[in-house]
Amino acid sequence: MDHVVEIGGAGTFEKSIRSTGVGGSISIIGSITGASATFDSLAILKKTLQLQGVIAGSVEMFERMNEMIDALHIRPVIDRTFQMQDIAGALRYLESGRHVGKVVVTVAG
Repeated sequence: MDHVVEIGGAGTFEKSIRSTGVGGSISIIGSITGASATFDSLAILKKTLQLQGVIAGSVEMFERMNEMIDALHIRPVIDRTFQMQDIAGALRYLESGRHVGKVVVTVAG
């Protein structure tokens, strides 16, 4: 993988390192299985990996963000919508790079 989003923490960090390809990156967002991990730092060096910590923010920050989005009437630009049955088509469309804005997959209803 070029980019791994690590949410598991100590219990999954080694797997994330193994899953990431040479020159790839790991974004560490959570630590569901614990924050303290022992890992082979040589594997990170050999693969020239980049590690990045990501803070999701507090509930208060999330609520303030949503209030601002509503107040400013910010809406995402939706390029195209696919039904869940055509998930492969949605992925092909994303891969093509022809989209301008978001590609939405409708899961239900």
